[in-house]
Amino acid sequence: MGMDDNKFEHWLTREAKTLPYRKAPASLSPRVLAAIRAEQALPWYRMSWTNWPGLLKLLSLVFFTGLAAVVSYAVGWVWAEGMDLFATHATTETAANLLGPFYEVPAALVSAAWMVVAQINSTVWLLVGITAALFYLSFIGLGSLVYRLSSSHSRH
Repeated sequence: MGMDDNKFEHWLTREAKTLPYRKAPASLSPRVLAAIRAEQALPWYRMSWTNWPGLLKLLSLVFFTGLAAVVSYAVGWVWAEGMDLFATHATTETAANLLGPFYEVPAALVSAAWMVVAQINSTVWLLVGITAALFYLSFIGLGSLVYRLSSSHSRH
């Protein structure tokens, strides 16, 4: 079009004002209100998590955090204790012998990476975690700021 944003906005406003006024159908308001009432009448477990009662939110948070901890522990145990679970089976079957390198190479790489990670001081991990959290929160803040600025600019 070749117009800058301000000219385009004025042109669009002028064109929109020339359109005829259309009244909403009479059935729209009752339908919207009925949909709102139906959503408000849902039991708590059918609503989004943010609308749950506070105690149930806390209990579910504790439960799923515990579940994540148990799964993490189980995966760590299998990784530490059961590293050669599949290697013993690979020597007994011909097809598994062909697929052995597809297990052994990644296992060796992960083992080497784990040895490197194990050598890093826990203070460094703490600082990395704090830095990552600060970056995450600052990006959330910057995203909110940019959204507010862009949406407030388009309203004027």
